[in-house]
Amino acid sequence: MAKKRKYINKNHHSHKKKQISESKEPVKKKLNGVLDKGWKRVAALLLILGGIASFIAIQNEWLKSSKKKFEEQTTESGSLNPPKLNYSNSQYSQISNDGFKFFIPRIPPNFDSKTNKRFPPIIGLHVIDFNINNPIYVDCGNRIFYLTPQYFHKGVDILKTLGDSCSNTSLILGLKGDRLYISTEFKRLQNEETMGIIEYNHWTLFKENILTYRYNDTMLEVRDKQNKIAFSIKYGQTSMMRTKKGPPFNGVIIRGYFLGDTSLTVINSQPGFFRGCFLKSDPNWKQKAAVEISKIKSLWNN
Repeated sequence: MAKKRKYINKNHHSHKKKQISESKEPVKKKLNGVLDKGWKRVAALLLILGGIASFIAIQNEWLKSSKKKFEEQTTESGSLNPPKLNYSNSQYSQISNDGFKFFIPRIPPNFDSKTNKRFPPIIGLHVIDFNINNPIYVDCGNRIFYLTPQYFHKGVDILKTLGDSCSNTSLILGLKGDRLYISTEFKRLQNEETMGIIEYNHWTLFKENILTYRYNDTMLEVRDKQNKIAFSIKYGQTSMMRTKKGPPFNGVIIRGYFLGDTSLTVINSQPGFFRGCFLKSDPNWKQKAAVEISKIKSLWNN
């Protein structure tokens, strides 16, 4: 018996595939539409969130105080071992005046330092009664001395003038125009790490070790993490009198503590106390120094 041949109707299969394809098309279009709308919604949501974030950032920046903005620009995190500012005795020349031996750096103040160019410049302390022919007085904890402006143009190391045998760090006063600038390094008593560096008209402060600071046209004050005054300088009415009957007069007033490699110098305003010298060879030097540091009074409201 002959086998029947099985014929495949190609047109029938083609028609069936076409129907299946056509039936899938609306589903595909619907799915694509849903996905397209979904992506658009996500993009719109991201755009809205980005706009809100930008608005908040702009608002916060606008509402941020000028002090906060300045602090962000002038503080650093990270390295707490910056280059030392100490000078050796060979880098000084000496002059004598009124019983004091003054130390003048052989290298004059540099107001074009490039080390901290990204930080805003310091405006300096305004010498409100400046006269090129009149001396500038310096009050360091009930001890006062004076020099004419020509020497401050060269720079005067106040700490070495107070006692070279103790201090192995520096605090230099430099004059430019009618403004006084300083060069020094602040270190915390507790961990002996750097709080900040001032190089005349540029500075750097380190967030990890400093609590706060404030300044205006005639004053600068820096406090450490224990809220003790690390450094305070002011141009104003000194605590000394020209004569027993004379009125108080203006000058540079300096208070604070200054930590070197082998010793620490404290300048406070206690009666009969003008400078404390604490050698690190004494096992209790930090405890003794802390007592005198706690007596340093703020010059801000005086």
